[in-house]
Amino acid sequence: MKRDILGISWLNETLTAAWVGRDGEVQTWHAPAGIRDSTTLASSLREARRRSGENLRRVVLVMDHRNLLFHVQETPPAKGRLLDQMLDRVISENRFFEEAAVWAKLELPPSARHHRWLLALMPRSIWSEIESACDENQLDLVGLYPTTALLTRYLAQVRAESSEAVLMISDLGGSHGLLVGRGDGQVLFARSIGASRGETEGRLDQEINRTLYFAEQRFGVKVGRLVAVGARCFSLLSSRTLRDGLNVENLGVELEEPAQAALVAEGGPGIRLNFVRRSPWQATWVRPALAASMAALLVGSSATTAWVIHEAQGRRAEQDRRKREAQASARIQEVREARRQEAEGLRALVLTVGQPDHPAIVPAFCRYLQATTPASLRLTGLELSQSTNGWTLRLEGVSREQGGRFLSGIEEWESGLTGGVFRVNIDDRSHRLGVEGGSGVPLTGSGPVASRSEGVERPFFLSGTIR
Repeated sequence: MKRDILGISWLNETLTAAWVGRDGEVQTWHAPAGIRDSTTLASSLREARRRSGENLRRVVLVMDHRNLLFHVQETPPAKGRLLDQMLDRVISENRFFEEAAVWAKLELPPSARHHRWLLALMPRSIWSEIESACDENQLDLVGLYPTTALLTRYLAQVRAESSEAVLMISDLGGSHGLLVGRGDGQVLFARSIGASRGETEGRLDQEINRTLYFAEQRFGVKVGRLVAVGARCFSLLSSRTLRDGLNVENLGVELEEPAQAALVAEGGPGIRLNFVRRSPWQATWVRPALAASMAALLVGSSATTAWVIHEAQGRRAEQDRRKREAQASARIQEVREARRQEAEGLRALVLTVGQPDHPAIVPAFCRYLQATTPASLRLTGLELSQSTNGWTLRLEGVSREQGGRFLSGIEEWESGLTGGVFRVNIDDRSHRLGVEGGSGVPLTGSGPVASRSEGVERPFFLSGTIR
């Protein structure tokens, strides 16, 4: 573990700090109160610095939070700034939260025509609270990771075949982290399962089975091994009966809060999904190298120094010009390729869907709803009739989500309908309680959802037209 780094494990409302003491041993400290806002976070960081001797200047934080989400996103082939711009736009349009989101990405195996990314997302307000607490204590935040990302460090210890898929599970103190990966170290999917007041005995089993099904459907892999990280997690899972009779293996590694804080402080380069975009680990050699270079330049004469600077600036300007030209050319090619692939996809969809006045629009739209409706929504009725202006549509359903998650889930689903293939023009909608579900064609969604609460189903409906 690095001597100049303060490692922090923040699991929901529990905070643990770790650092290397003067004797070379790892020291830990637990915050006595729950961490619920930036004020308590800042005071806990201040106390951790005081106990460590106040000589630490950098902090690495690993966290799990009820508003920390994971999402698999496909993009056209792109990289660098163009890729980040694409992801920024998609995340903004999807509205994962009621506010702007910050994100970190991890590359996944590509599909036939698209690249795929595992995104970790959280509200910008949480990021701002963490950044503010670090600034208040004069700490440089060099790493911020979801706790599930620590499991990537242990994929190699499972000793699986390179193409063999395994599911790793860890106890995160009030929640569980799940990661699906291969023996060659390739991550396929990750998620965090939060506990809720209404949690039942079999909910964790249900979420594990959903994750296994999602990995099989999305990536075409069948998970053959289930690995528990930590004795507490192994004890919990060994007494359960899972899908296809999967047996639980104990990895033999403890990942309690102090171990997490120490691990993230010593192994930043090996842990992926960092919310901090820059590469802080270069600072240990960049700054001394720059200082030595400046000292060497000051030793020479002013004339020689001016000549060197002039030549260096000329070469750098030429290199920058060539680099900009190459990047511009690459971006043009990437945009052309993305548009070509998008046109091919739209052409194939048009051939599949047919003309708006064709009777096949009804089964095609039903299949589209079944493929795109999230698992948190359940449709109870569908009315679709042809009119002079196209097709008149009315959808009714219920949702298990409550409060802000109910509204954001409905709005995200509606955005997918209006911006999707059928371009639904919504005329009326309602999220009010007490709306009775109508009769129609019953439909269900698919795919795992990291739901953190179970509650009474709330009704909703919308009406519009397909032109």
